[in-house]
Amino acid sequence: MSAELLELTVVSCRGVPGVVRVEVTGAVDAVTAPVLGELLRGVSRAEPVDVQLDLSGITFFSYAALEVLLGAREQASGRLALTGAARPVWRLLHVLGLEHSFGLPATQTA
Repeated sequence: MSAELLELTVVSCRGVPGVVRVEVTGAVDAVTAPVLGELLRGVSRAEPVDVQLDLSGITFFSYAALEVLLGAREQASGRLALTGAARPVWRLLHVLGLEHSFGLPATQTA
């Protein structure tokens, strides 16, 4: 089991109706991915919203996390956009050729 805990922060974007920003930090693995999935389903279920998902604070991103991300994008009531992706997230998306489908650049600079 991961020693790091998953930290989730949900922020309603002020002045932007229908947009919710979710910041995730820590490790998203087989243990913590379901927590992220439940949060994203709950955000979308409440009302139709666009979700801005900031994964720039991720330290580990597993295939289980990727499954949650892909499922959340499919089930979203609005648009699901990545506003930030730490190296572990970008690397997995890039290896699978999915970085463009989430609006990420073809190369990672940091």
